Amino acid sequence: MKILHLYHDLMNLYGDYANISALCRILKTNGTEYSLDKKSITDELSLLDYDFIFVGSGTEQNQRLAMRHLEAYKEDLKEYIESGKFALFTGNSFEMLGSKIQSFLGET
Repeated sequence: MKILHLYHDLMNLYGDYANISALCRILKTNGTEYSLDKKSITDELSLLDYDFIFVGSGTEQNQRLAMRHLEAYKEDLKEYIESGKFALFTGNSFEMLGSKIQSFLGET
């Protein structure tokens, strides 16, 4: 199983790295082979190479940075999801999958 912890450095507001840590511990305990990659806005992405993508929650500023980067991979992400693979976006990161986000100050 290939796992991608996407924006691990930006989208980790509530210690979301612990979700990935727990997942890896369970996989290891069950004898499941896995690899974990951590990627961020300075990295090129090949989303279809992964079986599971995780994105945690972040500040509005970090969410905007991640969203700008993810925009370039919009079609790849759509293909990834439509292929039946799994992704978990927690907290406010799921908002990046929508058509717009309204900030606390009302900016769109």
